Amino acid sequence: MEKAGFGRRLGAIMADWVLAVGITNLFSQGLTMTTALLRHAVFFGVILLMTYLTQSSIGQRIFSIKVVDADTGGRLPPLRVLSRTLLLVLILPALFSHEGRGYHDILNRSAVIVFNRK
Repeated sequence: MEKAGFGRRLGAIMADWVLAVGITNLFSQGLTMTTALLRHAVFFGVILLMTYLTQSSIGQRIFSIKVVDADTGGRLPPLRVLSRTLLLVLILPALFSHEGRGYHDILNRSAVIVFNRK
């Protein structure tokens, strides 16, 4: 399993955020608290749903990375996908260990790896 580097992970989360902002702007404009909360809810919902269904958010698919169980390399169970996504939305991925893994992944025993789209 090749671990995804920082650049791919950053690109993926930025793509997911741009998608969330775009979707939110279809329904709400301006810089209000409601709009900000809606953006976070859309960001959370899209990442949660896509990671649960495909092991990758839309941004992660673009950058050819996916989320797996760090021990087995298989799918994460639904509750760990939920926990990981909650920690992701709380900006915990900004904290990285000395290994370069985000604490949201360490706490959920998950890993972000590169996959081949052949």
